[in-house]
Order: sequence, then structure tokens, then C-alpha cells
Amino acid sequence: MSPMMRALEVTAPVGNIAYDSIVTQREERFPVAVSVIGPPGIDLILVDLVEKGMKGAGLATEVKTGSSMY
Repeated sequence: MSPMMRALEVTAPVGNIAYDSIVTQREERFPVAVSVIGPPGIDLILVDLVEKGMKGAGLATEVKTGSSMY
């Protein structure tokens, strides 16, 4: 939707949901993300807002390598 509106969009991972995979036959994690859309010209403000919101909610703001994001 944001490209049609020429709007800025920031997407951030906020967690994951466990599920039983029928392929691997074990519990896997499915990532969950949130997108925020804002008007053009507020790129850094929107990124800062998302980061402050995640920190305020106690969510990690750095993604690590490996089988888990956090």
C-alpha cells in the first residue's frame, strides 16, 4: 500500500510464534513483524518512533544471527 501512496513504510520484527512443522517434525518459530506507514519526509522520525516503541514495550531492537532472531 505504501508505494501506491508514495508513503514511507518501516517494518520491524516484534517476535515469533512457535508451531509444529510437518516438514521437519519439530517445533519451529515463525517470525511476526509490524509495519508502520507515514507521510514522505519523516523517515528518521518514523524509525525513531518505532525504536522507542519497541524499547518501551521491552522488545529487542537488535537482531542476531542464528536460528533465533533474538
